[in-house]
Amino acid sequence: MMKTSNIIFLCVGCIIGWGAFILPGELFLKIGLINTFIGLGIGATLVGLIARNYVYVLSKFPQVGGEFIFTLNTLGKKHGFICGWFLSLAYLCIIPLNATAASLVIDYFGLDFLHIMPMYRIHETTIYFGDILISLASIFVIGAINALNIRIVFGFQKIFTLILCGSVLLFFGIMSADGVSYQNLHTYSFDFSLHSIFIVIAISPWLFLGFDCGIQIVQDIKYNKNRFWIFTIISIFIGFLLYTMMICITAFGIPKAELSLYQWATGESVYRYFGVIGSIILTFGIIGAIASGINGFFITTNKVLYAITLHHILPRFFLKLNRHNIAHRITIGIMLASAIMPFFGRKALLYVVDMASIGIVIAFLYVNIITFMLKYKENHKYDILAIIGIAISIFFFLLLFLPFSPSVLKLPSIIALVIWIFLGIVFYYSSTKTFVVHND
Repeated sequence: MMKTSNIIFLCVGCIIGWGAFILPGELFLKIGLINTFIGLGIGATLVGLIARNYVYVLSKFPQVGGEFIFTLNTLGKKHGFICGWFLSLAYLCIIPLNATAASLVIDYFGLDFLHIMPMYRIHETTIYFGDILISLASIFVIGAINALNIRIVFGFQKIFTLILCGSVLLFFGIMSADGVSYQNLHTYSFDFSLHSIFIVIAISPWLFLGFDCGIQIVQDIKYNKNRFWIFTIISIFIGFLLYTMMICITAFGIPKAELSLYQWATGESVYRYFGVIGSIILTFGIIGAIASGINGFFITTNKVLYAITLHHILPRFFLKLNRHNIAHRITIGIMLASAIMPFFGRKALLYVVDMASIGIVIAFLYVNIITFMLKYKENHKYDILAIIGIAISIFFFLLLFLPFSPSVLKLPSIIALVIWIFLGIVFYYSSTKTFVVHND
């Protein structure tokens, strides 16, 4: 058994991936500093309220599988599968998304010679064999580590997360002491825009996805259920601070008029202040973010799929454990599924991630409904925080489907969603037959 501190390292490593290094220049600074900070603050608060309900339900069902187990034990097999299936998709998509971000480091250092063997074009983007090879290497290396030993996996997660946090704190601490930084910062828009705030709120479930990862490992760690809530909230708060610091680091080094001139604004900002040494440290930081994201979601995807398989919903072939007590066949399955996505390029992969947001929100909704049901059964009173959680989940859900929403799903995402639903139906009804025969 491992210490409760592993919860924070796992959750923070999953919350802060490549997006914290890319989104400041690609989105956040373009829609205005004040709007971004307000949106992040509201988003973190809303997710924190939902996290409270997660911890409550965990106290009732402290088993591997998290949301899937909660739903299965409360609403039955069909709802349990729906929740687990979409949650698995949400977790699974983050692995190749982080893996393909490795090419950003190549572009940043001008290592174009690694972009070898152009293969084809998708969405006006050339897909290079070299980029695919690097993505696959990161997936298979970290996947192999996950098939070894859970202690080794968490050891790597600590190292990756510490590198990530250390690099961000170093840059922010030094740059925030320079007056020039604030001159650049004040060139950005401080105009209030409700539409821009909603853009950030809409992607908050994805930005803070990872706070629930600690719930998936409750049987692998020693934890105090009365303190679990604190560790979860700390993880969300650290995630909020790191996002905020990365936005400031980018703005400190580049005035608004020059923001659009650079492919990776954060990288340019750090280079202006610290030169090549800073670029090297930043590279370690983003590698830590990428690796902690891949590693963390390997852990959690494995746990969810193992729980689903354990309850006869996926083929029991995957339940075999290796000598390290790891369900290595599930890990191999995750590796192979993740290895498919880099072949479609980052732009296509972003559509899949948009669609995966549905999985996060569905899990949110189920957990809040279950909290409401359990609280009412206990006290015969309506729990206000559960009702608020349901309302927040529905709000996030509507943001993904209403035509005027800034984060409405695009057609490729909807097509991918339909395919995933179809695969789920096939697996579910196949498992139902197997389940009946097994009981006979």
